[in-house]
Amino acid sequence: MEIVVQENGVERRSRDMMKLLRIVMLGCVGALLLACSPAENWRVITLYQWGVTGMIPCKPEEAARTVPFLGQQVQLEMRSCELNGVTYAVAWLPVEDPQKQAMAWRDWLTASQASARVQNPKPPQPIQSAGAKQAWRWQGEGRNQRERIRIEYRYFQDGKWLIQLATYAPLTLNKDFDEFFEGLTLSK
Repeated sequence: MEIVVQENGVERRSRDMMKLLRIVMLGCVGALLLACSPAENWRVITLYQWGVTGMIPCKPEEAARTVPFLGQQVQLEMRSCELNGVTYAVAWLPVEDPQKQAMAWRDWLTASQASARVQNPKPPQPIQSAGAKQAWRWQGEGRNQRERIRIEYRYFQDGKWLIQLATYAPLTLNKDFDEFFEGLTLSK
């Protein structure tokens, strides 16, 4: 059924008005849905079989490889993803020898800084972390293939495991990554 309305000498058809109203309503609903959909899709990842978990804001890629570390070959595992120009990475490896555990994180930090082309690094700071034997934080600047970047590494020792959480972000991005770093839950 179509109703014709005359207003100021102009004929308007109700069917056309309803179609226009539907289009406007659909556009509004779509805009609301886009505004409410989070860019970050936080998910829990399990680091290794002992119940250690971490949080990462996007679907991670998985990688594992054998690397030389502290004079032996060890299995390094990593989960990483990129979101809005920021790379989030969670990596872990075993350090079996208790005498080597104290220096293991420093060797890993040095290797990570070299890989990120860090110049004149500041010393790392010890931090408190529930469940960790020891924990450290390092922040600074490095360089990827395209630009200078802001980097933060945090290292956690959990028994025989050494864990690294890392973010690599453009210098221009003013963002706090505490949710990522505080998402680590150590087993105890």
